Amino acid sequence: MAGVRGIHPKPCLLLFVALLLSAGHVPRTFSETIRVIHLTFVVSTTSDWTTLTFHNLTLLNSSNHIASGHDAPQLTYSVSPSAVYIGKRQYDEMNVTMEIEGLVQPRGGQVDLLIEKGAIGDTILRIYLEGGELASYSSRGSVPGHEDTNARLFDLTGVFHELQTEMMEISLGRRLKRPLVLSFYYPWYGNALGASEEQFHWDDVTYQGIGSSTYYPLFGPYDSQDERLIGAHMELAKASGIDGFICSWWGIDTFEDRALKEMLKVADSEGFNVTIYYETVRDMGRDQIVNELAYVIESYSDEPSFLKIDGRPMIFLYAVSAYGRDVGFWQDVAEGVRESTGADPLFVADTFDSSYAAAFDGFHTYNPIWIKQEISTARTPIKPRP
Repeated sequence: MAGVRGIHPKPCLLLFVALLLSAGHVPRTFSETIRVIHLTFVVSTTSDWTTLTFHNLTLLNSSNHIASGHDAPQLTYSVSPSAVYIGKRQYDEMNVTMEIEGLVQPRGGQVDLLIEKGAIGDTILRIYLEGGELASYSSRGSVPGHEDTNARLFDLTGVFHELQTEMMEISLGRRLKRPLVLSFYYPWYGNALGASEEQFHWDDVTYQGIGSSTYYPLFGPYDSQDERLIGAHMELAKASGIDGFICSWWGIDTFEDRALKEMLKVADSEGFNVTIYYETVRDMGRDQIVNELAYVIESYSDEPSFLKIDGRPMIFLYAVSAYGRDVGFWQDVAEGVRESTGADPLFVADTFDSSYAAAFDGFHTYNPIWIKQEISTARTPIKPRP
């Protein structure tokens, strides 16, 4: 099994938040009205790394770009609902400035900003409303005795109290009473003596180790098409608080497709959720993608265990900007799938580029650790297939 990650569906705005979905085995969704304000945050730093963490404040529907410092060596950055990170090569002092614009939700209580950074340079946050500067907060130099993070805490409560009259109400169309936790899962292991009768993705197998595996699996070099093995994995997942698997899927009648059929059978009896992770890093055109996604919906989405929100099947797609596939390409794909199947699926894209909101119902990220500069220029890092 792989690591957990989260998404939120897009009702009338795009949210980068924890996974809040409705499926057959979890409570139904409800509507919620929240108060938000449209602000611009400008983060400037000359430190080699900095993190800004907000408490009781959520960044919604945000877009961001690097305004200066694009050429900073080893530049990485990320924006989440509650934090901003900028990093570059150790001891590099080039100024990097990021602009973040979007809806902001104060959640009540004291609103704090924690600025952490490296030992060199300064970090400054400026907050703007309609072009006018509301406030600025700076962290300069190091904090004696705490040079590892140089943490400084700032109280933003007064600023947002004064903005109460500027706030507007918006409605979130779908939200769960409790989070639904999903895990990536790779059903691509075959054993020549197992259910698939294929040796697949297990290399250099001995009693002491497996060349293609960092750890020796609890069940040994198992077969992903073995119903007993699938049931054991689902029981382990449920015991760990996981509600469903997002299963790597490589096309019609592939090894993973045949494994998916077995997984859905077991999931139906286990009260577990299953969907696919559509692997896009393949040389294929619009028609093939439409055909494959339509196949999944028509073949599998009627299963009780297939992940749905209010009856609508949900599919996750990896690396949507790979092979230069832009927003228009995916809009055409989504329209083609709906026309072909008559269904209204929800598509969740692996990207932080908010321009893709026009084509998808939600965002997630496969790798939440570093969001590299290349992603914003559509040069998506490739996830190798063992």
